[in-house]
Amino acid sequence: MDPNPLISDFEDVGPTVIEDIFNPAFPLISRSYTNVNLLYGPKHWDFKNWNPTFGEISRYRVKKRIGKGSYSEVYIGLQDSISPCAIKILRPDNNDKIRRELKILDIMSTSENVVNFWDVTFDRHFGLISIITEFCDNSDWMKAYRRMSIADIRNYMYRLLDALKHAHSHGIMHRDVKPSSVLFSPKTKVVKLADWGFAEFYHPLRKYSTRIGTKYYKSPELLLGFGYYDYSIDIWAAGIMFVEMLTKNFNLFTINDDNEHLLDIAKLFGGKQLIDMIEKYQIKVNDGLFQKLNTIHGNGLTQLFSSLRNKSLDSYAIELAVKMCKIDRKERITAQEALNDPFFASFQYDYLEVPSSEQRLMDNQLCPPYITFKNDANHNHPYVADETLL
Repeated sequence: MDPNPLISDFEDVGPTVIEDIFNPAFPLISRSYTNVNLLYGPKHWDFKNWNPTFGEISRYRVKKRIGKGSYSEVYIGLQDSISPCAIKILRPDNNDKIRRELKILDIMSTSENVVNFWDVTFDRHFGLISIITEFCDNSDWMKAYRRMSIADIRNYMYRLLDALKHAHSHGIMHRDVKPSSVLFSPKTKVVKLADWGFAEFYHPLRKYSTRIGTKYYKSPELLLGFGYYDYSIDIWAAGIMFVEMLTKNFNLFTINDDNEHLLDIAKLFGGKQLIDMIEKYQIKVNDGLFQKLNTIHGNGLTQLFSSLRNKSLDSYAIELAVKMCKIDRKERITAQEALNDPFFASFQYDYLEVPSSEQRLMDNQLCPPYITFKNDANHNHPYVADETLL
Protein backbone atom coordinates (compact mmCIF):
# COMPACT_ATOMS: atom_id res chain seq x y z
CA MET A 1 0.00 0.00 0.00
CA ASP A 2 1.36 3.44 -0.92
CA PRO A 3 2.34 5.60 2.05
CA ASN A 4 -0.34 8.17 2.76
CA PRO A 5 0.30 11.27 4.88
CA LEU A 6 -3.37 11.50 5.85
CA ILE A 7 -3.31 8.01 7.35
CA SER A 8 -0.19 8.78 9.38
CA ASP A 9 -1.93 11.86 10.81
CA PHE A 10 -4.40 9.53 12.55
CA GLU A 11 -1.85 7.19 14.13
CA ASP A 12 -2.52 8.56 17.61
CA VAL A 13 -6.15 7.39 17.31
CA GLY A 14 -5.12 3.75 17.02
CA PRO A 15 -3.58 1.24 14.63
CA THR A 16 -5.01 0.62 11.18
CA VAL A 17 -4.34 -3.12 11.42
CA ILE A 18 -4.76 -5.47 14.39
CA GLU A 19 -3.69 -9.11 14.04
CA ASP A 20 -3.58 -8.87 10.23
CA ILE A 21 -7.09 -7.46 9.82
CA PHE A 22 -8.17 -3.84 9.44
CA ASN A 23 -9.32 -2.03 12.56
CA PRO A 24 -12.94 -0.78 12.19
CA ALA A 25 -12.36 1.78 14.96
CA PHE A 26 -9.82 3.64 12.81
CA PRO A 27 -11.39 6.90 11.49
CA LEU A 28 -10.78 6.20 7.79
CA ILE A 29 -12.10 2.62 7.90
CA SER A 30 -15.70 1.40 7.72
CA ARG A 31 -17.11 0.26 11.05
CA SER A 32 -19.17 -2.47 9.35
CA TYR A 33 -18.15 -5.32 7.03
CA THR A 34 -14.62 -3.99 7.35
CA ASN A 35 -12.72 -7.10 6.30
CA VAL A 36 -15.27 -8.90 4.12
CA ASN A 37 -13.21 -8.78 0.93
CA LEU A 38 -10.06 -9.66 2.83
CA LEU A 39 -11.80 -12.78 4.14
CA TYR A 40 -13.45 -13.71 0.83
CA GLY A 41 -10.18 -13.34 -1.05
CA PRO A 42 -9.36 -12.27 -4.62
CA LYS A 43 -11.64 -14.86 -6.19
CA HIS A 44 -14.56 -12.81 -4.87
CA TRP A 45 -13.46 -9.28 -5.76
CA ASP A 46 -10.73 -9.44 -8.43
CA PHE A 47 -12.91 -8.65 -11.44
CA LYS A 48 -9.90 -7.66 -13.58
CA ASN A 49 -8.77 -11.29 -13.72
CA TRP A 50 -12.29 -12.68 -14.13
CA ASN A 51 -14.13 -13.32 -17.36
CA PRO A 52 -17.88 -13.93 -17.65
CA THR A 53 -19.36 -16.92 -19.38
CA PHE A 54 -21.30 -15.64 -22.37
CA GLY A 55 -24.72 -17.07 -23.14
CA GLU A 56 -26.14 -17.93 -26.54
CA ILE A 57 -27.21 -14.71 -28.24
CA SER A 58 -29.72 -16.54 -30.46
CA ARG A 59 -31.92 -17.13 -27.38
CA TYR A 60 -32.87 -13.45 -27.29
CA ARG A 61 -35.04 -11.21 -29.42
CA VAL A 62 -35.02 -7.44 -29.13
CA LYS A 63 -38.48 -5.89 -29.35
CA LYS A 64 -38.48 -2.18 -28.52
CA ARG A 65 -36.06 0.41 -27.17
CA ILE A 66 -37.31 1.90 -23.94
CA GLY A 67 -34.25 3.65 -22.49
CA LYS A 68 -31.08 5.38 -23.62
CA GLY A 69 -28.11 6.74 -21.72
CA SER A 70 -24.49 7.74 -22.16
CA TYR A 71 -23.14 4.20 -21.98
CA SER A 72 -25.98 1.90 -23.00
CA GLU A 73 -29.43 1.40 -24.45
CA VAL A 74 -32.17 -0.77 -22.95
CA TYR A 75 -34.71 -2.78 -24.89
CA ILE A 76 -37.73 -4.90 -24.15
CA GLY A 77 -36.87 -8.43 -25.22
CA LEU A 78 -37.85 -12.06 -25.07
CA GLN A 79 -35.82 -15.04 -23.95
CA ASP A 80 -36.54 -18.21 -25.97
CA SER A 81 -39.51 -16.36 -27.52
CA ILE A 82 -41.39 -16.78 -24.22
CA SER A 83 -39.99 -14.97 -21.20
CA PRO A 84 -39.98 -11.15 -21.11
CA CYS A 85 -36.62 -9.67 -20.23
CA ALA A 86 -34.71 -6.40 -20.28
CA ILE A 87 -31.72 -6.27 -22.62
CA LYS A 88 -29.12 -3.64 -21.78
CA ILE A 89 -26.76 -3.20 -24.74
CA LEU A 90 -23.48 -1.64 -23.62
CA ARG A 91 -21.58 0.75 -25.82
CA PRO A 92 -17.86 -0.08 -26.17
CA ASP A 93 -16.20 1.07 -22.94
CA ASN A 94 -13.50 0.19 -20.45
CA ASN A 95 -13.44 -3.61 -20.27
CA ASP A 96 -12.60 -3.58 -16.55
CA LYS A 97 -15.66 -1.44 -15.82
CA ILE A 98 -17.87 -3.91 -17.69
CA ARG A 99 -16.25 -6.87 -15.91
CA ARG A 100 -16.84 -5.18 -12.54
CA GLU A 101 -20.53 -4.59 -13.23
CA LEU A 102 -21.04 -8.17 -14.41
CA LYS A 103 -19.13 -9.66 -11.47
CA ILE A 104 -21.19 -7.62 -9.00
CA LEU A 105 -24.48 -8.45 -10.74
CA ASP A 106 -23.60 -12.12 -10.53
CA ILE A 107 -22.99 -11.82 -6.77
CA MET A 108 -26.03 -9.66 -6.10
CA SER A 109 -28.56 -11.81 -7.93
CA THR A 110 -28.87 -14.08 -4.90
CA SER A 111 -30.95 -11.35 -3.21
CA GLU A 112 -34.69 -11.32 -3.91
CA ASN A 113 -34.71 -7.52 -3.56
CA VAL A 114 -32.16 -7.01 -6.33
CA VAL A 115 -33.01 -7.13 -10.03
CA ASN A 116 -32.19 -10.66 -11.17
CA PHE A 117 -29.25 -11.07 -13.54
CA TRP A 118 -30.04 -13.71 -16.15
CA ASP A 119 -27.30 -13.72 -18.75
CA VAL A 120 -24.65 -11.82 -20.69
CA THR A 121 -24.14 -12.11 -24.43
CA PHE A 122 -21.51 -10.97 -26.92
CA ASP A 123 -22.35 -9.95 -30.47
CA ARG A 124 -19.19 -10.81 -32.41
CA HIS A 125 -20.35 -8.96 -35.53
CA PHE A 126 -20.79 -5.59 -33.80
CA GLY A 127 -18.51 -6.21 -30.82
CA LEU A 128 -21.28 -5.42 -28.33
CA ILE A 129 -21.92 -6.89 -24.88
CA SER A 130 -25.49 -7.12 -23.59
CA ILE A 131 -26.69 -7.67 -20.04
CA ILE A 132 -29.94 -9.63 -19.70
CA THR A 133 -32.04 -9.12 -16.57
CA GLU A 134 -35.50 -10.02 -15.41
CA PHE A 135 -38.35 -7.76 -16.40
CA CYS A 136 -39.80 -5.84 -13.45
CA ASP A 137 -42.85 -3.76 -12.78
CA ASN A 138 -41.90 -0.16 -12.18
CA SER A 139 -43.61 3.11 -11.36
CA ASP A 140 -42.98 6.82 -11.72
CA TRP A 141 -41.14 7.18 -8.42
CA MET A 142 -42.27 10.70 -7.60
CA LYS A 143 -45.93 9.90 -8.10
CA ALA A 144 -45.45 6.70 -6.10
CA TYR A 145 -43.78 8.57 -3.23
CA ARG A 146 -46.61 11.09 -3.09
CA ARG A 147 -49.19 8.32 -2.70
CA MET A 148 -47.32 6.11 -0.25
CA SER A 149 -48.92 5.30 3.08
CA ILE A 150 -46.68 4.65 6.09
CA ALA A 151 -47.18 0.90 5.45
CA ASP A 152 -46.01 1.34 1.85
CA ILE A 153 -42.98 3.31 3.03
CA ARG A 154 -42.14 0.63 5.58
CA ASN A 155 -42.30 -2.07 2.89
CA TYR A 156 -40.23 -0.05 0.42
CA MET A 157 -37.53 0.91 2.91
CA TYR A 158 -37.24 -2.57 4.40
CA ARG A 159 -36.67 -4.14 1.01
CA LEU A 160 -34.23 -1.42 -0.08
CA LEU A 161 -32.24 -1.77 3.14
CA ASP A 162 -32.29 -5.55 2.79
CA ALA A 163 -30.78 -5.21 -0.70
CA LEU A 164 -28.12 -2.84 0.67
CA LYS A 165 -27.37 -5.20 3.55
CA HIS A 166 -26.85 -7.97 1.01
CA ALA A 167 -24.48 -5.79 -1.01
CA HIS A 168 -22.53 -4.51 1.99
CA SER A 169 -22.21 -7.97 3.54
CA HIS A 170 -20.58 -9.05 0.28
CA GLY A 171 -18.16 -6.12 0.39
CA ILE A 172 -19.96 -4.07 -2.26
CA MET A 173 -20.91 -0.39 -2.27
CA HIS A 174 -23.72 0.49 -4.70
CA ARG A 175 -22.56 4.13 -5.03
CA ASP A 176 -25.61 5.35 -6.95
CA VAL A 177 -28.66 4.77 -4.75
CA LYS A 178 -31.48 7.00 -5.94
CA PRO A 179 -35.23 6.62 -6.58
CA SER A 180 -34.87 5.67 -10.24
CA SER A 181 -32.42 2.91 -9.29
CA VAL A 182 -35.18 1.22 -7.30
CA LEU A 183 -37.84 -0.58 -9.32
CA PHE A 184 -41.12 -0.44 -7.45
CA SER A 185 -44.61 -1.67 -8.23
CA PRO A 186 -47.35 -0.05 -6.12
CA LYS A 187 -49.64 -2.88 -7.24
CA THR A 188 -47.50 -5.85 -6.14
CA LYS A 189 -45.33 -4.00 -3.57
CA VAL A 190 -42.24 -5.64 -5.08
CA VAL A 191 -39.03 -3.60 -4.69
CA LYS A 192 -35.85 -4.33 -6.68
CA LEU A 193 -32.56 -2.44 -6.47
CA ALA A 194 -31.03 -2.05 -9.94
CA ASP A 195 -28.48 0.15 -11.72
CA TRP A 196 -25.18 -1.42 -10.55
CA GLY A 197 -22.90 0.30 -13.07
CA PHE A 198 -21.16 2.45 -10.42
CA ALA A 199 -20.94 -0.30 -7.79
CA GLU A 200 -17.50 -1.10 -6.39
CA PHE A 201 -15.83 -3.48 -3.95
CA TYR A 202 -14.85 -1.93 -0.62
CA HIS A 203 -11.23 -2.21 0.47
CA PRO A 204 -10.17 -0.37 3.66
CA LEU A 205 -7.89 2.64 3.18
CA ARG A 206 -8.36 2.66 -0.57
CA LYS A 207 -9.04 6.14 -1.90
CA TYR A 208 -11.98 6.05 -4.33
CA SER A 209 -13.19 8.52 -6.93
CA THR A 210 -15.86 10.91 -5.65
CA ARG A 211 -17.13 11.54 -9.17
CA ILE A 212 -19.79 8.88 -8.84
CA GLY A 213 -23.47 8.76 -8.00
CA THR A 214 -26.25 11.27 -8.55
CA LYS A 215 -25.64 14.75 -7.15
CA TYR A 216 -28.86 15.17 -5.18
CA TYR A 217 -28.25 11.99 -3.16
CA LYS A 218 -24.51 12.44 -2.62
CA SER A 219 -23.35 12.26 0.98
CA PRO A 220 -21.41 15.15 2.56
CA GLU A 221 -18.10 13.29 2.28
CA LEU A 222 -18.57 12.82 -1.46
CA LEU A 223 -19.43 16.50 -1.92
CA LEU A 224 -16.28 17.41 0.01
CA GLY A 225 -14.14 15.21 -2.25
CA PHE A 226 -13.25 12.79 0.56
CA GLY A 227 -12.19 9.57 -1.15
CA TYR A 228 -11.93 7.34 1.94
CA TYR A 229 -15.65 6.64 1.96
CA ASP A 230 -17.43 3.33 2.53
CA TYR A 231 -20.84 1.64 2.51
CA SER A 232 -22.34 4.52 4.51
CA ILE A 233 -22.70 6.65 1.37
CA ASP A 234 -25.50 4.26 0.35
CA ILE A 235 -27.21 4.72 3.72
CA TRP A 236 -27.17 8.52 3.35
CA ALA A 237 -28.74 8.31 -0.12
CA ALA A 238 -31.42 5.88 1.09
CA GLY A 239 -32.00 8.17 4.08
CA ILE A 240 -32.65 11.19 1.85
CA MET A 241 -35.11 9.08 -0.18
CA PHE A 242 -36.78 8.09 3.11
CA VAL A 243 -37.14 11.77 4.08
CA GLU A 244 -38.69 12.51 0.67
CA MET A 245 -41.24 9.73 1.13
CA LEU A 246 -42.19 10.92 4.60
CA THR A 247 -42.33 14.66 3.87
CA LYS A 248 -43.45 14.54 0.21
CA ASN A 249 -40.82 17.25 -0.25
CA PHE A 250 -38.68 16.68 -3.35
CA ASN A 251 -36.67 19.90 -3.19
CA LEU A 252 -34.68 19.54 0.01
CA PHE A 253 -31.52 20.72 -1.76
CA THR A 254 -30.42 22.79 -4.74
CA ILE A 255 -27.61 21.25 -6.74
CA ASN A 256 -26.02 23.94 -8.88
CA ASP A 257 -22.63 22.91 -7.51
CA ASP A 258 -21.17 20.90 -4.64
CA ASN A 259 -20.61 23.94 -2.40
CA GLU A 260 -24.22 25.11 -2.72
CA HIS A 261 -25.36 21.59 -2.00
CA LEU A 262 -23.22 21.53 1.15
CA LEU A 263 -24.68 24.87 2.25
CA ASP A 264 -28.20 23.46 1.78
CA ILE A 265 -27.25 20.45 3.89
CA ALA A 266 -25.91 22.86 6.52
CA LYS A 267 -29.21 24.79 6.51
CA LEU A 268 -30.97 21.55 7.35
CA PHE A 269 -28.48 19.90 9.71
CA GLY A 270 -26.34 22.81 10.88
CA GLY A 271 -22.98 24.11 9.69
CA LYS A 272 -21.24 23.04 12.89
CA GLN A 273 -21.82 19.37 12.13
CA LEU A 274 -20.14 19.74 8.76
CA ILE A 275 -17.27 21.71 10.27
CA ASP A 276 -16.81 19.03 12.92
CA MET A 277 -16.63 16.39 10.20
CA ILE A 278 -14.20 18.45 8.10
CA GLU A 279 -11.91 18.86 11.10
CA LYS A 280 -12.24 15.25 12.26
CA TYR A 281 -11.22 13.83 8.89
CA GLN A 282 -8.83 16.70 8.06
CA ILE A 283 -10.59 17.50 4.79
CA LYS A 284 -9.23 20.48 2.89
CA VAL A 285 -11.88 23.09 1.98
CA ASN A 286 -11.56 26.67 0.82
CA ASP A 287 -11.78 29.40 3.46
CA GLY A 288 -14.91 30.90 1.90
CA LEU A 289 -16.92 27.71 2.30
CA PHE A 290 -15.63 27.18 5.83
CA GLN A 291 -16.66 30.72 6.85
CA LYS A 292 -20.14 30.32 5.34
CA LEU A 293 -20.68 27.02 7.13
CA ASN A 294 -19.68 28.69 10.38
CA THR A 295 -22.61 31.12 10.11
CA ILE A 296 -25.37 28.56 9.40
CA HIS A 297 -27.42 27.16 12.27
CA GLY A 298 -29.65 24.34 11.04
CA ASN A 299 -32.51 22.91 13.08
CA GLY A 300 -32.11 19.27 12.07
CA LEU A 301 -34.47 16.70 10.59
CA THR A 302 -36.62 16.49 13.69
CA GLN A 303 -37.53 20.16 13.32
CA LEU A 304 -38.27 19.64 9.63
CA PHE A 305 -40.72 16.87 10.45
CA SER A 306 -42.35 18.84 13.27
CA SER A 307 -43.01 21.75 10.90
CA LEU A 308 -45.12 19.59 8.59
CA ARG A 309 -48.88 19.76 8.53
CA ASN A 310 -48.98 16.00 8.98
CA LYS A 311 -48.50 15.70 12.74
CA SER A 312 -49.28 11.98 12.77
CA LEU A 313 -45.98 10.83 11.27
CA ASP A 314 -44.62 7.65 12.81
CA SER A 315 -42.10 8.70 15.49
CA TYR A 316 -40.02 5.59 14.81
CA ALA A 317 -39.82 6.59 11.13
CA ILE A 318 -38.51 10.04 12.07
CA GLU A 319 -35.93 8.54 14.43
CA LEU A 320 -34.72 6.10 11.77
CA ALA A 321 -34.41 8.87 9.16
CA VAL A 322 -32.28 10.86 11.62
CA LYS A 323 -30.02 7.83 12.20
CA MET A 324 -29.57 7.29 8.45
CA CYS A 325 -28.74 10.93 7.72
CA LYS A 326 -25.96 11.54 10.21
CA ILE A 327 -23.36 13.95 8.82
CA ASP A 328 -20.47 11.92 10.23
CA ARG A 329 -20.37 8.67 8.25
CA LYS A 330 -19.05 6.72 11.25
CA GLU A 331 -22.22 7.64 13.16
CA ARG A 332 -24.68 6.56 10.45
CA ILE A 333 -26.71 3.47 11.15
CA THR A 334 -25.75 0.43 9.06
CA ALA A 335 -28.19 -1.43 6.82
CA GLN A 336 -28.25 -4.40 9.23
CA GLU A 337 -28.86 -2.13 12.23
CA ALA A 338 -31.62 -0.32 10.35
CA LEU A 339 -33.42 -3.58 9.56
CA ASN A 340 -33.57 -4.25 13.30
CA ASP A 341 -34.95 -0.77 14.03
CA PRO A 342 -38.31 -0.48 15.88
CA PHE A 343 -39.80 1.13 12.75
CA PHE A 344 -39.84 -2.30 11.11
CA ALA A 345 -41.18 -4.23 14.11
CA SER A 346 -44.62 -4.59 12.50
CA PHE A 347 -43.34 -5.36 9.00
CA GLN A 348 -44.52 -8.62 7.46
CA TYR A 349 -42.01 -9.89 4.91
CA ASP A 350 -44.41 -11.45 2.43
CA TYR A 351 -44.93 -10.75 -1.23
CA LEU A 352 -48.41 -10.20 -2.54
CA GLU A 353 -49.50 -12.54 -5.31
CA VAL A 354 -47.66 -11.43 -8.44
CA PRO A 355 -49.15 -12.15 -11.89
CA SER A 356 -46.94 -14.02 -14.32
CA SER A 357 -44.51 -11.92 -16.35
CA GLU A 358 -46.14 -13.16 -19.57
CA GLN A 359 -49.57 -11.95 -18.41
CA ARG A 360 -48.17 -8.60 -17.30
CA LEU A 361 -46.50 -8.15 -20.67
CA MET A 362 -49.80 -8.88 -22.45
CA ASP A 363 -51.54 -6.42 -20.15
CA ASN A 364 -48.89 -3.84 -21.11
CA GLN A 365 -48.18 -3.20 -17.43
CA LEU A 366 -44.46 -3.79 -17.47
CA CYS A 367 -41.70 -1.26 -17.24
CA PRO A 368 -38.09 -2.44 -17.43
CA PRO A 369 -35.07 -1.59 -15.36
CA TYR A 370 -33.22 1.66 -16.06
CA ILE A 371 -36.13 3.65 -17.53
CA THR A 372 -35.54 7.41 -17.38
CA PHE A 373 -38.25 9.93 -16.66
CA LYS A 374 -36.56 12.97 -18.17
CA ASN A 375 -39.55 13.79 -20.35
CA ASP A 376 -42.20 13.48 -17.65
CA ALA A 377 -43.69 16.94 -17.16
CA ASN A 378 -44.44 16.14 -13.53
CA HIS A 379 -40.77 15.69 -12.69
CA ASN A 380 -39.42 18.97 -11.37
CA HIS A 381 -36.94 17.32 -9.01
CA PRO A 382 -33.57 19.14 -9.09
CA TYR A 383 -31.54 16.16 -10.23
CA VAL A 384 -33.80 14.77 -12.97
CA ALA A 385 -32.70 17.22 -15.65
CA ASP A 386 -29.11 15.99 -15.89
CA GLU A 387 -29.49 12.44 -14.67
CA THR A 388 -27.80 9.61 -16.55
CA LEU A 389 -29.26 6.24 -15.69
CA LEU A 390 -27.75 3.95 -18.28
